[in-house]
Amino acid sequence: MNTVVLAPRRDDGGWRDELWACVRSRLAVDHADWPVHEGHHVDGPFNRSAAINTAARAAGDWDVAALQDYAAATAMVKQV
Repeated sequence: MNTVVLAPRRDDGGWRDELWACVRSRLAVDHADWPVHEGHHVDGPFNRSAAINTAARAAGDWDVAALQDYAAATAMVKQV
């Protein structure tokens, strides 16, 4: 079974990029066999769905996709 990680993204040069670097390095350890595909949306207000679709297309032929919405992890990080 071909599993991939899809990550909707927009570079911000700030805390989201720092958080993504942390999450991506963790994925490399915990799921090294799952390729990570970033989907960027840069035009206008951020469109999460468009970014996910971009990542899904970039991933090619896959059976299972794990959606990594790393910005949602912010609440967990702040609670720890």
